[in-house]
Amino acid sequence: MKLLIQALLKIQKTALEANPAFMKARAAYSPEPGELGPIKYADYERFLPGFISAMGKFGLLEEILGEKKLCVLDIGTGPGYTPHLFNLFGHEAYGLDIPYSDAPKIYKEFTTALGIKRIVHRIQPFEPLPCFKVAFDLVIARWTCFNTKVSDDGSLASWDVPEWDYFLKDLLQYCTPNVRLFFELNKARGKHTFLDFFPNKELLAYFLSRGAYIKGRFISFPCCDRIRKG
Repeated sequence: MKLLIQALLKIQKTALEANPAFMKARAAYSPEPGELGPIKYADYERFLPGFISAMGKFGLLEEILGEKKLCVLDIGTGPGYTPHLFNLFGHEAYGLDIPYSDAPKIYKEFTTALGIKRIVHRIQPFEPLPCFKVAFDLVIARWTCFNTKVSDDGSLASWDVPEWDYFLKDLLQYCTPNVRLFFELNKARGKHTFLDFFPNKELLAYFLSRGAYIKGRFISFPCCDRIRKG
């Protein structure tokens, strides 16, 4: 696995450095060591090793290198590194994210330079996704930020079962029968227990009942039949 990660890292790094538009956009940023904001993505030499390694934990490296060419949706694509990597291996990858006007400037500069097919949409609870013109074989969401809602007291809270159930069923309308879903969750707000990534045990039970494989913050659905029938 380590050698595979190193090989993919070299391939993506070489492709980035051979892209004059990307290197010009990248030169405008000088992230400090340990930078946590969006400009951290400009330091691709520091960012990409962990990024690709985490994809290995997802089981996505096999998907990237597989013979079958996939139609991929990357939710919250940010700078576009995920669809860029898939595209390098002949897949058809799309990024979905909020309007450029509401996103950090670096996202527009990088996705434009990398030629990412970017779908503009802000995911909201109980609101339908845009009508996609393709059917996805693979859906990825890294470091999810879309799964929040405004509570009755005005504070932000993580999605619960009803919001996730609506979202997943809506999403599957635009997917192939054998689609695989991969989510990497951010911490649920206010949680500091073994349920860090879930607002309550009911949501954890919901994911498990729908056939999810869960390892820490990583959630995958290798088969989505239970979601469709639930």
